[in-house]
Amino acid sequence: MAALRRSYPMYTQGTLSLIYYDIDSKSLEMEYKYDASIEHPTEVYLNSDCDIKIINKETGEEIDHQFAHVDRQANS
Repeated sequence: MAALRRSYPMYTQGTLSLIYYDIDSKSLEMEYKYDASIEHPTEVYLNSDCDIKIINKETGEEIDHQFAHVDRQANS
């Protein structure tokens, strides 16, 4: 059942080129080419064990980001 609790991208605002989830460290790595013509923002389901760090692959700099936490268990 651990596979059902892994983090994964729900939508990407561009073309997804890489997705890798390490079940031992519970880390998600994904790469995509941003496309400003796509209006829907990137959305990623994060398991409650995850921290977020977004890195610009070209510069190596961390990118500021906004995220909304939705506690789906509260609605169950």
